[in-house]
Amino acid sequence: MKKIILLISLTLFFTACSVTSLDLDKNDCLMLKNDKSTFLLTQKMNKDKFLNFKDLFVQQYHQIDASNNKIFYEHVETSLDYELNFDELYTLMYVFDSHKYEEVYIDENLQFYQLNLKSKSYINVIVYSNDTQYISYAYGFSNEDFIKIIKSLKPKDKKISKLKFDALVFDAKAKPLSKWSDVLVYFTPLIVPARYKGVF
Repeated sequence: MKKIILLISLTLFFTACSVTSLDLDKNDCLMLKNDKSTFLLTQKMNKDKFLNFKDLFVQQYHQIDASNNKIFYEHVETSLDYELNFDELYTLMYVFDSHKYEEVYIDENLQFYQLNLKSKSYINVIVYSNDTQYISYAYGFSNEDFIKIIKSLKPKDKKISKLKFDALVFDAKAKPLSKWSDVLVYFTPLIVPARYKGVF
């Protein structure tokens, strides 16, 4: 009986905490959610490349948003026996070969950053993860849209940092800026054998 009560309590706890997300809905529209609001980032996303690194899988998407900018979205997942070696931010910095960032806003598992690229330009990135085996992120937003998206989450007690740099936006011909490769995945390494296995 105690085990059943504990299981129910844990289920309620994680349900209550897991209120943020950055994901595709059933129509493949990119949605941003927290406990206060739901925001449509793009209409139906178009599938691009599926990158298979044996123990890590990347599905790339793109779409043109309401401001006529090309938005990129990537869904990254490891196999059951592996997990990401770094947290969301440092994973992103490796993927984009970035050595500098500006934190703009954090809402639980949703994080908003300006990432500095090798070209010295910046991109606005939204990243989400609630698991060591999964991460999703979207980028390509203008500064104006980036702030609008953050405000759609209705922050009251949380600070929104001022955007210090004018971020890149992309036209319809732009290619993804993420630099996925076998070297990045296995020799950085971005993934490591899962530290915890089995069911409690």
